[in-house]
Amino acid sequence: MSADGSASARDRAAAGAAPVAVDYDPFAAGGEIQRTVASTESQRELWLADMQGRGSSLAFNESVELRLAGALDVGAMRAALAALVERHEALRSTFSADGLTLNVNAPPASLPVPLDDLAALDERAQQTQLGQIRQRQVDEPFDLVAGPLFRAELVRTGAERHTIFMTAHHIVCDGWSFGVLVKDLAAAYARARGVAADWPAPERYSDYAQAERQRESAPETAEHERFWVERFAASLPPPLELPGDHARPAVRGTASDRIDHELPASLVKAVKQLGAR
Repeated sequence: MSADGSASARDRAAAGAAPVAVDYDPFAAGGEIQRTVASTESQRELWLADMQGRGSSLAFNESVELRLAGALDVGAMRAALAALVERHEALRSTFSADGLTLNVNAPPASLPVPLDDLAALDERAQQTQLGQIRQRQVDEPFDLVAGPLFRAELVRTGAERHTIFMTAHHIVCDGWSFGVLVKDLAAAYARARGVAADWPAPERYSDYAQAERQRESAPETAEHERFWVERFAASLPPPLELPGDHARPAVRGTASDRIDHELPASLVKAVKQLGAR
């Protein structure tokens, strides 16, 4: 199935239709693919959610915003962001049209990193523009088949004030991973500026995916699965229904909200001490 065909797969998934087997050639779209492995179970779950529609897909956009103070070498920062994509194969990965194959693509020749110059605007106008950029980062969907699944954008708000937006789909990056990326970005920027920085080779996500696949196909895994299937063959436990203020919808949605409540620092400290004890 081509990238164009993924739209019909998305429609079928949203309508609750049964999955349709497709012939998939990971090399048909062109470009150099360095490695193909089976996607992980969690990635297949996220792929299925993405196929349920635009709202479901956008729910998995992960974005961080870094505010920098001081002189910035924009060329070096762009090179550092490109180095991140080259270093971490998950950031340059895509998926087959059925979600079963993870493709590790070769590093791109260049990473587009647009620069928005807001330095001439007053503070209020800058905040308005930043809010629009922030919203666009999370409102622009990713194409899991065509990619890329990572993007970055630079914003200048003053001679020595900049903001970096980094956004990725949750299928290749999570909150913990962004902590790793921020540290690596600092090291990559230093290297781009000619300053030596610690740069050990990272572990490859494709190795983890392959190890999971091996565990799934191991004889002991089949034995464990058979045990539990037989254990509950006669009767499955009833579904756990937790109390809620709304009825469970027939189809899972993504509408949500949040309520923030600030706790006193003394209470937070006491809770941490209690946990330590």
